[in-house]
This record gives sequence, C-alpha cells and structure tokens, in this order.
Amino acid sequence: MTSESKSEIPSVVARLSSDGIHLIVESCPHCQKRHKHGAGRDPKNPLYGHRVGHCDKDIEQPGYILVPPGTPAKPPRPEYLLQFFLYEGLPARLAAAARPFCELAHAIANGDNDPQAGNVTFGGPLPRNPERIVALRELLAAKDAALRALMLP
Repeated sequence: MTSESKSEIPSVVARLSSDGIHLIVESCPHCQKRHKHGAGRDPKNPLYGHRVGHCDKDIEQPGYILVPPGTPAKPPRPEYLLQFFLYEGLPARLAAAARPFCELAHAIANGDNDPQAGNVTFGGPLPRNPERIVALRELLAAKDAALRALMLP
C-alpha cells in the first residue's frame, strides 16, 4: 500500500449477505465492480473496517473502509489533475478552446461532466488506475499545446 493517509481512503457501505458470511460491496470506488469480503465469525457482529479491493491487478488503489448500511460513505478523493483543466479566468478565445478539454477530463475522471461542462460522457468514470492518469496527463498536454498554438503570432 502507498503512503496515503487514512483520510484519503474512501469508505463504502457494505451489506451483510443473507448467509451472514460475507460483506458485499455493490460498487467498488476504484473499479465500480461488485466485491465480497469475509464478515468474520459472528453474523450478529460483522467485522467492518479497512479492506483491500479485489480489483484487477493493474489497478493501483489503497483499498477502502467498509462501513455498515446507514453510515454515509466517504467518496473517493477527487482527481487532482482536474484543477489544471479549469478555464475560468482565461481570455474568451482561450477559454473557448480549453472548454472541450475540461469536459473530456471530467468525463474521464467522473463519468459525466461538471455542471459547467457539456455532454461528453462515458456512462461512468474510467477505473482509477495508472492508465487513467496517463489519459488525463496526455489530454492536459494536448490542451496546453492547443492554447500555446492560439497564442503564437
């Protein structure tokens, strides 16, 4: 596990299976798949707490904290690269060019767009893994190049 603090590890609601043996996560915050975890020996007192996700090996993730139903789940940390796609404060010509890149970045990271953005969507976020970071970094490089192209004489 990386040196991430516990405050950066998302919490997710897990329900007890009908047989009382497993805790079920309906949608993993990292890969959006369903996972099962052991609930401990006493079905009346299931063991919640930190678990490592059963995601694909290629997804680097810190796991999550299982919480009982009725507990508000803490969302995963926001994608830090999104801050570099903001276009407010840019001159109108540059903002118009930067906006589609912002929309696509929000579609990649959040599965839909920020309210300020348009209609780009993948129907869900791309899984949080190294390739998603590459996609966002390459998109950021493309946006920066497009804005530089507009600023050249």
